[in-house]
Amino acid sequence: MGDEKDVPVTNKLDFPEFMNPGDMRNDFYVMLLGGVFVSTLDGKKAPKNLEIQVTVRNANGDTIENCIATGSGDGGPITEHRTTVYYHSNTPQYNELLCLKLTPDQLAKCHLFFTFWHVSSSSTFCLIPPAIAPSFAF
Repeated sequence: MGDEKDVPVTNKLDFPEFMNPGDMRNDFYVMLLGGVFVSTLDGKKAPKNLEIQVTVRNANGDTIENCIATGSGDGGPITEHRTTVYYHSNTPQYNELLCLKLTPDQLAKCHLFFTFWHVSSSSTFCLIPPAIAPSFAF
């Protein structure tokens, strides 16, 4: 058998049979299912290679650091999550589960900030630079 110390431990997504009053289970889960994207700005008919960046921001617009967990054994919480890029797909299906590690006070005052942009298949050209990409927050 291998070393068990290298095996990641994952909490269950439901409540245990017994809960202690001191247990804090304030995880907030967000599932990125997919989207339907249509671009008519450049006149091309080929679908785009879209990437979505997700960050958590407070009421002032400041990014909350290290509060997103993407799965078991991922190396710890991260500040931003970037989705998989599907080549030439207007209807990507991500099915990515994010866990937000926030206190109840933080959760009430924060929002998710989504940034969308095209990722070029050539390394020298990007149709929409990330700095001016369309964004959405809720």
